[in-house]
Amino acid sequence: MFRWPRRIFPTRSRSLLVACAPRSLGANCGLTLRSSGDLHRDGTWPAKRSLSSSASRAKCHPGSGPSAQTLGLKRTIVPTPTTAQIGRAGELLVQVRLLLLGIDSAAMSTDAGIDLVAYAPTTRRAITIQVKSNLKPKPGGGKGKLALDWWVPESSPAQLQAMVDLSESRVWLFATNELASIAQQTSSGRHHLYMVTDPAYVPRKAPKPARVAEFSKFALELRAPELLEA
Repeated sequence: MFRWPRRIFPTRSRSLLVACAPRSLGANCGLTLRSSGDLHRDGTWPAKRSLSSSASRAKCHPGSGPSAQTLGLKRTIVPTPTTAQIGRAGELLVQVRLLLLGIDSAAMSTDAGIDLVAYAPTTRRAITIQVKSNLKPKPGGGKGKLALDWWVPESSPAQLQAMVDLSESRVWLFATNELASIAQQTSSGRHHLYMVTDPAYVPRKAPKPARVAEFSKFALELRAPELLEA
């Protein structure tokens, strides 16, 4: 067995690399860590420790990977959709909900107060729909309770009004001629309908429904068969 002379090795090194013995002697070539107790039994070279043991272990830890900070990644900022995108998203949601009820619909090419034309196969008639969309609830008056709200012209040419909450994928359906009795406010030729999302909200004056839960009977799934297929 090949052995290195003992006199050339220091005795105080804590961990050492085994030197590669010549191939002619039949030794396996490789580098391994050895303790100082093996110093005089096998030929070893002092190990060079350029990094701390904890840093070395962290690099070789099973399942570990580079962190976002190490890779220099930055937090992704999701852009806010434009008003046109919010409106189109609302129209698509209404179309999907109608299609699931077996009612086809198509978007209009131009904006003339009518966004969709729906066709009810049972009655074989087409009905026009205007879609109003909210991305998410916002404070009423800027500082009040979170609420959804929509403004609809009194002179809207559409037969039905679809109110959309994109944050919860909710749709309510109203006949245009019934909004005057349902909307809480009417100003400058427009009906203003709002729904407060806080179920504990108690309005000072409550002549008309104002909380989301109070409009459950107007959900599209309930109203569409009544308004389109009656």
